[in-house]
Amino acid sequence: MAIFGTFNDMPLPDVLSLVGRSSGRFFITDLPTYVDYELNFFDGALIALYINQSPVEDVVDVSHSMVELMRTRIGQFRYERRPPHDLVEYFRLPVDQLLLSSLAMADEIDAMRPFLPNEKTVFVCAENSEKWMDDDLRYFYELSYNLLNEGASGEVIATKTGQYLDQVLFCLYKLRSAGLIVPCRSPARAASPAVAPAQQQFAAPAMLSGAEPGLAGEENDGAAAGGPSADLRHVNIARPDSDGFFSRFFSKLSSTLGYRT
Repeated sequence: MAIFGTFNDMPLPDVLSLVGRSSGRFFITDLPTYVDYELNFFDGALIALYINQSPVEDVVDVSHSMVELMRTRIGQFRYERRPPHDLVEYFRLPVDQLLLSSLAMADEIDAMRPFLPNEKTVFVCAENSEKWMDDDLRYFYELSYNLLNEGASGEVIATKTGQYLDQVLFCLYKLRSAGLIVPCRSPARAASPAVAPAQQQFAAPAMLSGAEPGLAGEENDGAAAGGPSADLRHVNIARPDSDGFFSRFFSKLSSTLGYRT
């Protein structure tokens, strides 16, 4: 006997609470993500999960997939009863506990959505800390540590680790709240060491009488700032004649004050 329908007719949690008590296979198709799921149940427990026909053996990955499924509103399902010998058991997770924990996590993500960081915001590790974390957050932190240590966005972490984007952003929000990561502009900026003031070079003021077009490939500070550029290596620096300059200066000053030189 087969049971089928759409999630418009019955939400996924209600369906799973019914079929999860028997032995069989539950198929989820036609999702907006174009990902197909198969859940195997036996004796009130989830014993296998397949994503696009590939088994998911890590229990944490199973939990994350169930959280994502709890937020599904579009798709179709089909349930087929099967004897236990037709099923393969990879783990044994009680359906009732799995539904409650997945629903709680899905509701928490939805409630915190206005506060989640942008998917393109880059974060870096702030410090190595032994702060307490729950199992899911510690799993994410250890899985993403190398990426965060160099600087990575939620979008990059989700792509490279195969995690769901919403859950990645939620974990980044919690890590930032705990002071374990901080946002930065780009990974390159985060990785570059700060320049000590003693290493900064300051140019002495000079009177420029003209500049030739740059002949080399180096950029100068003017070009970097978006202003007109000049190659300072080919600038003609007009050095004032000290005697003539001071004579004209004091003559001007004396005439202004009413004195004569």
